[in-house]
Amino acid sequence: MIFAGIRSAKRALVPFLLLLIFALPQDAGSQSKDGDQEADKQEVAQQDVVRQGAPFTKEDRIQYIFESLQAILSAKKNAVDNTYQFLRVLRNYNCISAVRQLEVQCLIESAKRNCQGFRRASAKQCQLYSDVMIATMLEEPRIVTRSLKAKIARESKNAIGPAVQREIERHFSVVTLSLLASKHWNCKSDDWSCIAKAIHGFCDSYTVDRSGSWQGCASGIIFYIGASKG
Repeated sequence: MIFAGIRSAKRALVPFLLLLIFALPQDAGSQSKDGDQEADKQEVAQQDVVRQGAPFTKEDRIQYIFESLQAILSAKKNAVDNTYQFLRVLRNYNCISAVRQLEVQCLIESAKRNCQGFRRASAKQCQLYSDVMIATMLEEPRIVTRSLKAKIARESKNAIGPAVQREIERHFSVVTLSLLASKHWNCKSDDWSCIAKAIHGFCDSYTVDRSGSWQGCASGIIFYIGASKG
């Protein structure tokens, strides 16, 4: 394992998803017919919000990364897996809306209700890693564009869902390895404060160099680290 070691989280902050909500298109009519172009527009809007610093300061974002790492690594694996499957079903069937803000709001509120079923400490963990999962899911259209999904469909003999999921996992594994090879990485494997700072700095560069969103980069790395734990 590349990552090992867990410390308890200190305090909860406003979700990453507020950044996404402020940046999302206001109505379905503004969306491009081409999925790739629409994804690019969404990334630019998200980057603008992040550069303006709303609603996070740099310290807030680093602290949130730190707490989210603690939450997903210290939680029971079956709880994390079940929550992810629950949110994915909601996104695919229950929270569908032509207005993106309504989709996000549905996911956030449903996740909150789901986490209320946990005991106090576990509920806090659940809310943190649920937020990361939702932010990662909202990044998926940029990763698996319509043209790539069509290619996967042509090459897949079975249902394309598992193949799409493998492509998303492959993407975030590459992003995580890029973090480890970057100038931002100079951390011991159990120094989570250092790792949180490294993720933040790397994802700042990622938005500029790779035209990706900061939230998608940070949440994807956190989720990939959590999914990779033993």
